[in-house]
Amino acid sequence: MGGSKNPMYLYEQTGATAGALLESGIAAGSVSAWYDVDRNGPLQTFAVGNNGSGSETRWATLEFRVVPGAPVSDPYELWTELFGGSVVIGTETEDHDGDGLSNLEEYGLDGDPTDRMDRGTPPVIYREGGSLFYSHPQRSDDASLVYTIETCTDLVLGNWTPAGFTLVDTELTGSTLDFVTYAIPTTEPKLFLRLQITR
Repeated sequence: MGGSKNPMYLYEQTGATAGALLESGIAAGSVSAWYDVDRNGPLQTFAVGNNGSGSETRWATLEFRVVPGAPVSDPYELWTELFGGSVVIGTETEDHDGDGLSNLEEYGLDGDPTDRMDRGTPPVIYREGGSLFYSHPQRSDDASLVYTIETCTDLVLGNWTPAGFTLVDTELTGSTLDFVTYAIPTTEPKLFLRLQITR
């Protein structure tokens, strides 16, 4: 398989599904993609490439070693990989982009932990029919997240406590974020609210 056969694509006949690592290499040519190799030992395969005057297919027996990796099943960890992983953005409690939200809070609001201008979808307070409502997003793909509305009457004292508001609506969007809405009682002369996201 010498000459200018570049790129080369290797295929395994059986239609298996995992990736593999070639131990012994190819004498010439550049391998740019692997398809459907999932076992150790010698495998008969074929290479498709361009020999300079047209496409060419050749058969070969190659020695493969499948290298298993530990699967990542935690949705948060999968999300961090989109931004370079925890090596880049830090732990759940860190605020990599300095926008005032921790990485976990950015995840919970579907923000971008590397862009301080993208804080995700924030909660909203609105009035309807003489009543006040608080609506916040919550991820539809991670049941481990806990969204807690907290209230306080004095920001100096910071006496934050869980609100215990009445849930009045849940909007299932079929997308990353669903939305839940709570009724806000108007018995307090002043009331401050915040959303805490933990797991």
